[in-house]
Amino acid sequence: QRIRLEAQWELAGRTGKGSNAIDESLLFVMKSSPDQLQRLHGIWALGQTLRSTLRPLAGRGDTYLLSVPESGRALFDDKDADVRTASLRIYGAVPVPFDSEMTRLYVGKLQDPSPRVRLVAAQGLGFCGGPSAVQPLLDLARREQDKSQEMRHVISWSLAQLSLRSEEAWKAVVPAAKDNDAAVRIVVLQAAAHVARNPRDWCRNAADVVAGFLKYEELLPEVARLINDRGLEQGRTGTIVDQVAGKPPVVTKNAMPVLGICAEDSRDPMTRLRGLNALFRAGGQAAADNLMMALMQPEHPMPSALAVEALKMLAAWPSPPKRDQVHGRYRPVTGAHDRAAALSALLTLTRDVIVSDPTVTMQTLETIRTLKAGAWSSFVADTAGDSKLDARLRALALHVLSDLGSPLLPDALKKAIADSSSTLRIAAAGLLGKTDPVLAAKGLAAALTEGSPEDHRAAFTELAALHSPEADKLLTDHLTLLAAGKVPAIARLELIEAAKKREAPAVKAALAAYEASLPKDDLLAKYAVSLEGGDVENGKRLFKEHPVAACQRCHQVNKAGGEAGPPLDGIASRKDRRYLLESIVNPNAVIADTFRMLVCTMKDGSIQAGVIQSETAASLTLQQPGDQPVTLNTADIAKREPVPSGMLPGLGELLTPRELRDLVEYCASLKADP
Repeated sequence: QRIRLEAQWELAGRTGKGSNAIDESLLFVMKSSPDQLQRLHGIWALGQTLRSTLRPLAGRGDTYLLSVPESGRALFDDKDADVRTASLRIYGAVPVPFDSEMTRLYVGKLQDPSPRVRLVAAQGLGFCGGPSAVQPLLDLARREQDKSQEMRHVISWSLAQLSLRSEEAWKAVVPAAKDNDAAVRIVVLQAAAHVARNPRDWCRNAADVVAGFLKYEELLPEVARLINDRGLEQGRTGTIVDQVAGKPPVVTKNAMPVLGICAEDSRDPMTRLRGLNALFRAGGQAAADNLMMALMQPEHPMPSALAVEALKMLAAWPSPPKRDQVHGRYRPVTGAHDRAAALSALLTLTRDVIVSDPTVTMQTLETIRTLKAGAWSSFVADTAGDSKLDARLRALALHVLSDLGSPLLPDALKKAIADSSSTLRIAAAGLLGKTDPVLAAKGLAAALTEGSPEDHRAAFTELAALHSPEADKLLTDHLTLLAAGKVPAIARLELIEAAKKREAPAVKAALAAYEASLPKDDLLAKYAVSLEGGDVENGKRLFKEHPVAACQRCHQVNKAGGEAGPPLDGIASRKDRRYLLESIVNPNAVIADTFRMLVCTMKDGSIQAGVIQSETAASLTLQQPGDQPVTLNTADIAKREPVPSGMLPGLGELLTPRELRDLVEYCASLKADP
């Protein structure tokens, strides 16, 4: 291969320097050699010298005069498809005046039996074609019937290039947007999208042409992607789309609301999401109303996940995020977004939609809270009092009533504090703390007596903010239970944190008594409250990102991380939580065998250090970093000293108890080997 390339360069260097001149030796190689590789290298050599022989048109440095000699035309018709392809490729990469001799030659090759030749010919027409090449390219798309995505891309690219070079070519492309053949429509759509991003004066209506494809169901996902993700929403002519079946005619200078309406019936989730986002970005009362109407399509019910997204968009209506809700890129919203429009649209939402799924109900409550929709107070109060609903949903409804400042809150709290659900009683107690701390404490006491470990944790969290003698007594009693080991493990840290916030002497004394009861010879005792109840996801984030702990710098999980410490994949299936906690707060207590470093002082004064690989009564083998193992005679060793772990000491003091608990929880989740 290197020899052939050297010969190719030499052949190119010997080619004549006159206009379109080709050396006889090069012609012989291209036309007469029996070896295909020799012929191809000869053609490539011609391509190397072609531009140096071209004459640019006066005043147009990017367009050249080029004619194909008889020898070149013979190569276009060669029986070898690879030769035809290579020849078309070198000539087709040169921009020439459109509708020239080159155009006719390349249009003819669109009928070639070889798909590769047709592909290269179609691509070449993007450089040398003109208005007369538009119809042959559309005919090629009709024949190919979208069998090859590569061919579709090349045809659409060439149509776009022709449209950008010539107004007549663009005028020939636009009518094909209404062609009966779907394969033709898709290439026109993609060509118009490319033109819309780089418009000339004569093709300012390209965005309108793109939006016009919204009427075709099979193209809707692609059009939605172009309008929403690629920013082709701005029209120029005013009329964006013709009458769509079953939809009212829309006349607008922005395609976003039209996309939102047309995407309502789509079966593709991403298209429907883009339709919702289009309505969100469009702004205005009509778009807000349509956003809610999209949730209420009986013939095409919206999946609960999309319904939640639509409600989130309505909640964000008065203060739209700067990033796009679909692709996440920075794209500030410019349409009118006022709270009044969102509140009015929310009133159109039906109860059937709200209660169709718990996640939808929960997001509806969050949207009501965010928009401060006081008109929904009655619905929220009914939700809080519905014993058939999940307790967490009812608890959220209580908090929404509180945030709305609803007059229905006191009655709802009285009912909730006496409810059979401890989760609901805890939520009610937290809200009652400011108005009726005595009743709140009673509710929390009942939850602590009957509730689950999770209820205990929630109750202690609420007690931290509840200041009353009754709350102090609850904390004092449970600190005594904690010393006796009778408080659920996952709730112990919340109890300690709540007690540390109190000034009551009884609470302080009970806390001091608990701390005094901890074993003095057990280093882990004071950290034991961090053994259980952590947040796995937050622990994962701390493992990767904490600036002090920097766990991932030394330890690997799923082959990501450093190698200074042992990998932690599957650690939870081999070790318990106490071991994990001890490894963090006292890293030198237990060091993995394959990471135990030893420094040996020999009797001759030399020093040997490494990880212990093996040891017998007579010898010791150390694996030295970056070197071969070394075996030492035990009799020659004067002194041996273990090297402390490289892990940062004192992490138990540098991390908060919650951070420590989250890290333990994350490590305890690593049960599978890589």
